[in-house]
Amino acid sequence: MASSSSPFGTIMPILALTRMEWRIGWRTPAFRLAVVAALILGLSIGGEPGRGVALSAYGAAEAATAYMGFTAIVWMSLAAVRETTLRTDSLIFSKPQPGEWLALSKFLGGYVQILVIAGFMFLGCIMSRSINGGLLGVEVFVIQYARSAIVLLFASVAGYMLALLFDSALAGSIIGLYWLLILSGKAFLAKYYFPSYSQNLPAYFALSLTLLFVTLFFYRRARRGSAPVAVWVRAGIPIFIIATAWQFWSVIRDGHDPEARLNPVMDKMGEQDTTVGRRAAGFTLPDQNGKLTGLGEYEGKILLIALWSPRDPDSVLLLDRLNDVVAQYGKSGVQPVALTICEDSGATSAFAFGERLNYPVLADWGTYNAPKGTEFSPLSSAYRVTSLPALFITDRRRQIRNSLPGIESYDGERISEVIKERLDEEPR
Repeated sequence: MASSSSPFGTIMPILALTRMEWRIGWRTPAFRLAVVAALILGLSIGGEPGRGVALSAYGAAEAATAYMGFTAIVWMSLAAVRETTLRTDSLIFSKPQPGEWLALSKFLGGYVQILVIAGFMFLGCIMSRSINGGLLGVEVFVIQYARSAIVLLFASVAGYMLALLFDSALAGSIIGLYWLLILSGKAFLAKYYFPSYSQNLPAYFALSLTLLFVTLFFYRRARRGSAPVAVWVRAGIPIFIIATAWQFWSVIRDGHDPEARLNPVMDKMGEQDTTVGRRAAGFTLPDQNGKLTGLGEYEGKILLIALWSPRDPDSVLLLDRLNDVVAQYGKSGVQPVALTICEDSGATSAFAFGERLNYPVLADWGTYNAPKGTEFSPLSSAYRVTSLPALFITDRRRQIRNSLPGIESYDGERISEVIKERLDEEPR
């Protein structure tokens, strides 16, 4: 047997055991049924509107969190106790492999199965989207799949850890209660509770590795006798604990959330009050490229300030409409600026690149979970927005002249009519 102290001697047996776990899994009827169900789910949700694939890809990642996350918890909980259920544990442990090898390879084999199932869901979305609207910006599917993979990693590790250490699938399914809690109690929880938000992914990735290494450390300790736990496991635990604490503190420290910590800059933005006839509320926020952008950069331009959310399918119609505005009126000094009202800070870049938007799309990172529309973010409060999407048109002095809510905000004829009125009054 290869020495567990040698990196090569550790990796190769683990890979061999992982391949065996994968083969056991993919041959089962349950796995094949899950693949078919995931493909059908993807086909049913993939045909979202928009010129690009952004809404379809983003919706796929959201579905992976809601449905695949719960599936991963149950799947990995059952995988953790498979030997006990089948009463083959005595056969498995009669061989001299270290316990951490067995626990890690079993987890990796199950997690790969989860990733394959999720991959078929994304494949279904791509197929549906290609039929209903084309694949402009298809690379966004890859980004959203990677986002889903981290979320599913956390769900898989958490369920696997409890089931394995307590030797009970019921113990692992307790994590399912957490999943239901964050889905149903969203309006009353701080943002750091949600592993699917892009800004939280590093923290939950580090937490997943912490939980996994703790599992490897405590798994079947009585069976080890006097043999110590592998060095890489003992070294990994403190490293990942520190990384997890740092990442979660960074999320809270740099965020804005009444349930955690308020940011004075975002509070100031929210104290503004914008109505028709008054000056547009100002802001400085990161755009899709990470550059801080504000209205002061567009002095002397007619501004179209759009507030939108990826949670509202109609919003993508507004984003695409503003692309037409740039092409038709950009040379006349008309400048669209879109504000993303979303708790997930990564939604801005996903939609900006997925829809090939050629104007600044800014991330309102102060958005938080709230039961009322006016409380979604400081800027939704400043602009008195109760529902999205919404569009505000200013004159060249940044005075709000028109407000187009709901369906009016992406009505091409109505937008052109308002812009022409402004250009007639204020030609360049």
